[in-house]
Amino acid sequence: MTQPLLHKISFRLKNSVEVLFQGDDQVLHVLNDYRKIFSLGEYPKSDLAVRYTITFKHQPDSVNYYNLTRHHFELIREQNIEIPYNFMIEDPDDYACMLMMFANLLGTVAMLSGGGLIHAALGELDGKGFLMAAPGGTGKSTASGRLPSPFISHCDDTTLVVKDKEGNFWAHPYPTWSRFYWGGEGGSWKFDDVVPLGSIFYLSQSETDTISFLTPGEKVSCCVAAFEQASRMLARNEINKDKINTKRPEEEKPIRKPKDWFAIGNDPDQMDSRKIRMHWFENAIFMSKQLPCNRLNLSLTGNFYELIEKSL
Repeated sequence: MTQPLLHKISFRLKNSVEVLFQGDDQVLHVLNDYRKIFSLGEYPKSDLAVRYTITFKHQPDSVNYYNLTRHHFELIREQNIEIPYNFMIEDPDDYACMLMMFANLLGTVAMLSGGGLIHAALGELDGKGFLMAAPGGTGKSTASGRLPSPFISHCDDTTLVVKDKEGNFWAHPYPTWSRFYWGGEGGSWKFDDVVPLGSIFYLSQSETDTISFLTPGEKVSCCVAAFEQASRMLARNEINKDKINTKRPEEEKPIRKPKDWFAIGNDPDQMDSRKIRMHWFENAIFMSKQLPCNRLNLSLTGNFYELIEKSL
């Protein structure tokens, strides 16, 4: 029996690891959308020694539950997994939710290197990358949009961080998935515009612009929170899409709270949850030791970016 042609897209991480998403004609639209959103080129001939493969398999009768915890541990254990799913989704919000969920598995691979998905905007100055991390509503997007030239704003919500064999951290731009919901305009991000990570700034709203130093314990605590805010979906057995999307009339839709956006589901087995959170904690300890981490108190009108420039 002839095997179907598999279409492929490749996420080539800066730590020389490849994450391959593939599938047949029935999931080509999904792969093409990932390619557009992440601004990926055509599938290259791989010369990377380490590869993780995720195969999408269209299954029309699938009950579409998101079980990222199971896929997370399968990917760690096997490095080659198959995800059966009904990929012919008509509702645009459900479709965006699916794209976001399975992209989170990039965070699984990054986590193994000592990094992961971090709830932070990514900026760059003179070839040096920096993160502006904060809970939703604190001002990441606003601060990112206020960075003047020659600063570069790569993304304003979440960043994929990896650690190479030499212990250096690198940052890949990552999509702001909320832009795809409820009639949002979507967008694209240049995943391959990776930059060396030099500093992390934890944002706090203030009347004046200042930088305050953090204790070692505060650095780890802030870093763990940033990991969890971006990656908590990996620690959910079932994702409740109704908290993100509903087909009810606009006036009847629930008001989205920041905690609903990330904590949308039921906790998995406590042992699995503990393993994931322990990994975040271990990565946060190392990252906080290797990188300068400070609190950036910023106002709505001040030149906070001058403080960033001095720190870099």
